[in-house]
Amino acid sequence: MRLSFLPALAMATALSGCLQDLYTDSGFTNVTSTGSVTERLGQQGIASVIDADGDGFAYSSGTESGGGLRAVAGFTNPSDIGLRPVTSVGRYTGRYELIEVYDIDLRGGFISGSQDQVSGSIVLNADFSTGTLTGRAGELSVSGRALGSQLTGGVQYRGVSGDLRGVLGDDKAIGAFHGNDADLIYAGGFLTYRD
Repeated sequence: MRLSFLPALAMATALSGCLQDLYTDSGFTNVTSTGSVTERLGQQGIASVIDADGDGFAYSSGTESGGGLRAVAGFTNPSDIGLRPVTSVGRYTGRYELIEVYDIDLRGGFISGSQDQVSGSIVLNADFSTGTLTGRAGELSVSGRALGSQLTGGVQYRGVSGDLRGVLGDDKAIGAFHGNDADLIYAGGFLTYRD
């Protein structure tokens, strides 16, 4: 599995007469099988977790043109991850990573924040009959719902709710997520394999 890392970074961008929460944002982006993201941000750092099949996720944070701080994440177009079963349960284990921008401050026409990368192991539990995928690792909780192999739902990180997209198959569960408020922005993903 190829891993790339983001250095710690303090970001600042010029703003004029605005409220802090209007200039913090997060979203989804497209990701190539090599882990490149299509959305370009200023002062951008990119990290990815991609396996030998080209499956995985990537995420990035930086400054938006016109001012503001933004974090984005997306997942690759998956290889053959197997059809999602329609009965029984399954357990998926693997890795999650995210970037968080915190200590966000608007002062003197500038918005700034500190940035850290968070990662670790995660266990996700699937109930195939109800199409749910749930789990928790550290301060991250995942609550997904699958329709066919397409995964949607929500996440929560440090008390801030966010959105989830991904895929759930017989062999793998892959997801990307993001969330933000005036004081915290985050984006990341998970790559897990069925036990």
